[in-house]
Amino acid sequence: MTLLNHWHPTIESKRLKKKPVSVQLCNEEIVLFRTSKGAVGALKNRCCHRGMKLSQGWVENEEIVCPYHAWRYSPSGKAFSPSTPKLNFCAPSFTVVERYGIIWIKSADSPASFPDFSIQDHLFAGVVTQDMQTPLEVVVDNFSDIEHNPTTHTYFGYAYENISNFEHRIETTDDSVRVINKGAQQPLPWLVERVFFNVHSGDQFINDWKTYFSPVHSIFDQSWVNPATEKPRRIQVKLVVFYVPVSDDQTRLMIFVFANPIINKWIFQLLVGPIVRFFVDYELKKDKEILENLADKQMPLSEMQLGRYDRVLGENRKRIDRIYRAYP
Repeated sequence: MTLLNHWHPTIESKRLKKKPVSVQLCNEEIVLFRTSKGAVGALKNRCCHRGMKLSQGWVENEEIVCPYHAWRYSPSGKAFSPSTPKLNFCAPSFTVVERYGIIWIKSADSPASFPDFSIQDHLFAGVVTQDMQTPLEVVVDNFSDIEHNPTTHTYFGYAYENISNFEHRIETTDDSVRVINKGAQQPLPWLVERVFFNVHSGDQFINDWKTYFSPVHSIFDQSWVNPATEKPRRIQVKLVVFYVPVSDDQTRLMIFVFANPIINKWIFQLLVGPIVRFFVDYELKKDKEILENLADKQMPLSEMQLGRYDRVLGENRKRIDRIYRAYP
């Protein structure tokens, strides 16, 4: 199974209008185009005739037109040659769906199921995207690592002085890795505590996530508990993080942000949603800065001096090789 046999998010639906758009995914250049009836086509960004980039062409009715010799392609890849009408062939195409305002694709003949990340009792707050000049496995390592929270992140994470003694456990299955952490929330600015989220420094921060591998993505369930009353704080955040390999050395993070409806749905969409996205984006840029300044982005785990919280790295990498990359 090639990487493109798995479902991957590409771009926001609103970006694809009349003009075709080129995207890079798993070292392949792909053209997306929207027909006059609104259907989305996804083909390899190369005309079968003479190798022209189809993204330089245009859309007429239900087909994309190559700008070099006007060969035409339907969303299924069926091609038409103006000079040789009896030619019968198809270009490599992809299956397309639009969900959560994003265009998703996989190889046309792939049996892979769409990843299920329906979040009950939470509202969708939008998508945060960031490109990192870092290989896929190293990015997944970072998002499975809670030890960097106190030094990297400003807002949500564990207090440095408690990093050695909070609750931590790992649960694995053949196709998933779950990590559950519980410990004291690091100090927060007053405005964040009292106004934005009503989360307090010293609250018990519960960060419970599960990583799946077709495609590679993690579902984070984040909540806070008042240690004095043992009652949960009102705000709960769920993040669905897709790790999308653009190339061998670049990974795109697409984070689908959800939060529980602590207020009216419309106020949530106007106020709470953008605030939650802001904090996610801010913290994501902190991860980007760390990852892009690693001295060695190709260093194997066997050469690292790993600690007590690092077992998850090996569990993830084994499943990436077996399920996502399908190594023997």
